[in-house]
Amino acid sequence: MENNGCYGNCINSFDEDGYSLIDLFSDVSDFAYVEENSILITLEEFVEKVGVKRQELSKITKLNQCDFLFNSERSICMLYNNIEDVHYFFVEQDKLLLELTKYIPEKILNTDLIKYKEYIIDYFKENKDTFIYGQKRDNCGVIAGDFCLYMKNKGIEIERVRGEFLNDKGSYKELDFYKEELIDMKNNNLNPKLLEDRIKYCDIMSLHERQKKIPHYWNVDKNGSIIDLSGFSQFVKTKMSSDLNIKRYIEENKSKLKNNKIKP
Repeated sequence: MENNGCYGNCINSFDEDGYSLIDLFSDVSDFAYVEENSILITLEEFVEKVGVKRQELSKITKLNQCDFLFNSERSICMLYNNIEDVHYFFVEQDKLLLELTKYIPEKILNTDLIKYKEYIIDYFKENKDTFIYGQKRDNCGVIAGDFCLYMKNKGIEIERVRGEFLNDKGSYKELDFYKEELIDMKNNNLNPKLLEDRIKYCDIMSLHERQKKIPHYWNVDKNGSIIDLSGFSQFVKTKMSSDLNIKRYIEENKSKLKNNKIKP
């Protein structure tokens, strides 16, 4: 399958004997059967089913020359260019997986988390409310703890780890400061309710590097592999961090978190 979701076309997907070179069909006769039992759908429906943006599809062929076909029996979608007489093959994406990738991109699921991908999908399916709740800042401890118990019930031991995540940018919300610091701001004629005053306080106290470190919870398996179900939503989507590189995770005994700092 190409990066644009296309599995191939009717020209390059079969050998000279008519046998299929891709997993969607057994041979050309099977392809003909699927086509004959497909229905016409709209471009909008096609885009939703295959999970590929219109702009990407237009790089494959001219969409204004195409019919959009769907076979519900096999979950196969086809772009058929009437002018070129070429079929392009796609598959209907799992709607649950598409929803999950709003929070964890498929690229991460298929690389860093590939070992646990199916467990994460099942967990999302069975515990969607908890999963979504855990995507918000300060709720990471909930999802990390719940996923730990979920995996234990599957016979797999993982740990919930507390520490800090090192971002590219600092966070300057009130909850990112110690109580005594908020008091100290007032003592220095700064209003802790104002963002500009909190930033000014960091200028005075040289705290900008510290503000890049956000208290965070994640999971770790017996091999030390990190399983972070909330990091992408909390740090990458918010543009605080460019990635979830393993070097950004600092365990509690290394991060020297203080007990009175607000817990995530």
